[in-house]
Order: sequence, then structure tokens, then C-alpha cells
Amino acid sequence: MKFDSFMLEHGFHRLEADHCVYINMCVQGKYIILLLYVDEMLIFGHDKNMINRLKKALGRKFAMV
Repeated sequence: MKFDSFMLEHGFHRLEADHCVYINMCVQGKYIILLLYVDEMLIFGHDKNMINRLKKALGRKFAMV
């Protein structure tokens, strides 16, 4: 799975309880959570800069609108 590989390469792990939820625990207790549903995603976390870096990396790898 291309998306799953991308997320794992970027330090995320997938929840066992829900394989559409990816979490990256970052420094100082900060985290980013990405929820994926079909062709929609929701990203949230503590640090806006970290979220923006993830969005840019996703945009370079996948077609996003």
C-alpha cells in the first residue's frame, strides 16, 4: 500500500484498533494525528509548522486538491 508506506517512512504508526488512523509522537510530547477515510483526510496536532511540513510532503507524493 503506497500511502501506508509513505506514512511509516515519515515516522507515523497505524493504530491497531483503526487502520485509518496514523499517529506520529514527536518531541516534547507533541503529536500529529492523521485520519484517513476513502479520499478525505483530517490532520491535527500541536504544531502548525509540523502539520504544514506533512501536508507539503503529502502534496509532493500524492495528487491533492
